[in-house]
Amino acid sequence: MEQSGILALTAAEVVGFGTREKSGINYWLAGKSYSLITPMQHLEPQQIQPPPEVKSPSRRNSLLWAGGVLALVAAMGWGGTSLFLGPDTDVVSQAERTNSAALLQSIKPLPVKLVPQANIDNAVAGMQLDAAKQTQLKQMLQVSPAGVSPQGTAGTETPRLVEFAVWDTHVADGDTITVTSAGYARDVVLSKQLQQVVVPVGSNGQITITGLRDGGGGITLGIKGMQQEELKLIMSEGQSIVLPIAR
Repeated sequence: MEQSGILALTAAEVVGFGTREKSGINYWLAGKSYSLITPMQHLEPQQIQPPPEVKSPSRRNSLLWAGGVLALVAAMGWGGTSLFLGPDTDVVSQAERTNSAALLQSIKPLPVKLVPQANIDNAVAGMQLDAAKQTQLKQMLQVSPAGVSPQGTAGTETPRLVEFAVWDTHVADGDTITVTSAGYARDVVLSKQLQQVVVPVGSNGQITITGLRDGGGGITLGIKGMQQEELKLIMSEGQSIVLPIAR
């Protein structure tokens, strides 16, 4: 029989099978038809939650970070060299300048090496002269039996070809000097390594050295002759010193 509410059934009463319809479920029990009305369930659609948003740094923070990197690079470029590689210009103390000035006031003749007659051709070839000037210089350096050079007169002393070394006593920052003697001139960029300079010396026995370029802090010039004789001078651009050469 049909009843409203809950329908209680035993397994023995079920003789058929149920079919599902839109409004409920129909059962055939003991030759009778029963309708079991089931309430329709309303399923709320499930909303798919988006994945949690990964917050990126704000534009302001990005600009601050980039500015910090640029500041660090600039500091390394300007101050990093001094920190890791040392200064790139000369740092000369006042005591060094005072000693250099005192030395120039009482400079003594510098013992230098005389180029032997047999080595003159090779020495002149390395003096950065064109062919005509090389020939002229070699003629000046020739010694006649009377002790007079071919272009000189009696009583005129034959020029000597001498050799000495120069270097930068501080930082190799491009300090440059000009060495002048007996009509010969040569520019020398100072470095930390000794550079041999060959020049002719006339009868006055003097060489002129002029400061051509200061890389910063002063032209820090070292001059080395024979017997470990050394001069350490601080020069400025345009300044000239006369260096006497020992016989």
